[in-house]
Amino acid sequence: MFGKMGLRGKMLLSICGVVLLSYSVSISYITYNASKMARTEAEEKTLEIASNHGQMIKSELDRAMDVVRTVAHALEGIKMGETAPDRDQINAMLKNMLRQNPDFIAIDTCWEPNALDGRDAEFIGVAGHDDTGRFVPYWNRGTGSIEVEPLVNFDTEAWYQDPKKTGKEIITEPYVYPVGGKDVLMATVVAPIMVDGRFLGIVAVDIALDTFGKMMEKVKPFGTGYGYLVSSGGYTVAHPVKEMVGKNVEEIITGKDQAPFLRALKNGEIYALEREAVKGGQATFQVLAPITVGKTDTPWAIGIVIPFDKVMEGAVHLRNTSIVIGLTGFLLLVAVVWFIAIVLVVKPINGVVHGLRDIAEGEGDLTLRLPVNTQDEIGQLSSWFNNFIEKLQRIVGDLAGQAGAMEGASGALLTVAGDLSTRADNTSERATSVSSAAEEMTTNINGVAASMEQTSSNSDMVATAAEEMTATIGEVAKQSETARSISEKAVRQAGDASTKMARLGEAASAIGSVTEAISEISEQTNLLALNATIEAARAGEAGKGFAVVAGEIKALANQTADATRDIKARVDGIQNITGESVADIEQVTHVISEVNDIVGTIATAVEEQSVATREIAANISQASQGIQEVNGMVAQSSVVITEITQEITEVNTNATDISESSSQVHGSAEELSSMALTLKQVVATFKI
Repeated sequence: MFGKMGLRGKMLLSICGVVLLSYSVSISYITYNASKMARTEAEEKTLEIASNHGQMIKSELDRAMDVVRTVAHALEGIKMGETAPDRDQINAMLKNMLRQNPDFIAIDTCWEPNALDGRDAEFIGVAGHDDTGRFVPYWNRGTGSIEVEPLVNFDTEAWYQDPKKTGKEIITEPYVYPVGGKDVLMATVVAPIMVDGRFLGIVAVDIALDTFGKMMEKVKPFGTGYGYLVSSGGYTVAHPVKEMVGKNVEEIITGKDQAPFLRALKNGEIYALEREAVKGGQATFQVLAPITVGKTDTPWAIGIVIPFDKVMEGAVHLRNTSIVIGLTGFLLLVAVVWFIAIVLVVKPINGVVHGLRDIAEGEGDLTLRLPVNTQDEIGQLSSWFNNFIEKLQRIVGDLAGQAGAMEGASGALLTVAGDLSTRADNTSERATSVSSAAEEMTTNINGVAASMEQTSSNSDMVATAAEEMTATIGEVAKQSETARSISEKAVRQAGDASTKMARLGEAASAIGSVTEAISEISEQTNLLALNATIEAARAGEAGKGFAVVAGEIKALANQTADATRDIKARVDGIQNITGESVADIEQVTHVISEVNDIVGTIATAVEEQSVATREIAANISQASQGIQEVNGMVAQSSVVITEITQEITEVNTNATDISESSSQVHGSAEELSSMALTLKQVVATFKI
């Protein structure tokens, strides 16, 4: 299908196809890299946001840890002091710490039995003590004011049992604890009280998860994102969706991302993931950043969630902008290529094609010239086309002139051949007449011989015989004169025929020159066609039409060369036949000259016979001798006449051959005339 398209379509399809493919690849590459960069940038920015807000959460938790650590160290100091610890003083310190930190919902200390001062039994029933008098004050804001109540569940809860087992600081998983008669979801930071490596108790600060929720409400990355807080065990500490608080992330993060998410959470590693839209929601991009509190080995983590369309907003904008710019550039390129293809390429080439088509199929207008407006390959093609047509115009003009000359030469050759045939026929007829006269002369001479025999036997008949011989000799003289006149005329006609045959040979030579000129012109045309084919090949696809026409011109030149060679062969045949005819006519001329000499001899002999006859009349005494002489001369005359007859017969044969050769020359001349007419018709198809 591509091969059937025009040059304009091929240029548009090729160039625009390549450019469109390049634009598509470029836009795809730009979009891919922009998306990759957007993800990287979003990850970095989200990680920065997570780090900043995580640092804020960490600061809050570290502050709580610093408080419990400070109080624990203070209590350790009191325990190791020389004076007994004062429980009221410790309660006052705890109350004051809670008052100074409004974000804390409670602060407490829990001692092992009799570990503080060994006086637990004395404090049974006192506020901040359990039923055994164990010191377990729990200072809290449950009622709106700072109150104290005894701790409960410390024998089973992790916030007490874990530090007791490990002797390390901890931060608990979210749990529910009754504060002021109400259950509160909270997390606790705990520092152990260690004296001489022995666990004596703990100091703890409770922080309601609502506190973290209020802090996370401020986290709104890119305006539509949000943040959440998870504990080391995977429980949601803070989330903008209240129903999510307290749930394990295993219920939230599912699928292939769950395992690496939990692993990163437990190991305190940064983790980024993309989550597809679920139930009509938005696809999101999330980053998890660890939060390590104090000296604990159970890091929490802050998660930052950004809608994926916000992450890709810049990349999408860049992609859309690239597409708009690319399409605009592509349409502009299509317009430019269209203009170039139509105005600068196809239109000039169509001019060349139409010109060559007119030459090949139409009137053959060789006066056509293309305008040359540029110096590029198209302009050069038009220029070389004009040069080629100009040379072709000169060649066809020369062919037209040579065709006319050939037609004239063939006409002259026809005339010469016809004249030669006519003269050969006349020569044959006259030779026949001379032969008849010679035969009659032979008969008369035989009669004279018989009379001379009778004269020898009968002298009385001498006078009569002399008179008869005189009459016969007169007739012989008359016939001899006639034969001589015919011979002289034959000599002149043979000379004229020889001259005309020579002219015929010259005309044939001229025709040979014409055919050689035509052959050279056809070779030059063939060479020009070859050059045009080469130029068309250099032009590539644009020159295919030009190459086809050049091939047609080359074929026409080859046909002209073939016709020229045929004409040359026929002209050579005419020249050969003409040469043979000239040689035959020269031979005829020679024979007729001999006949003329013989006839002259006969005339002389007849004159001598006339003198002898007169002498016979004057001197009868010498009659016998004269008769014998006459008889001998008559015999000689008979021989001569016989020879004349034979020579005239040969002249007649040669004249017949000349007539046949003239017919052949006439036929060849007609063929030459037909070829000249054909060449003239071919040339006439061109307008020069």
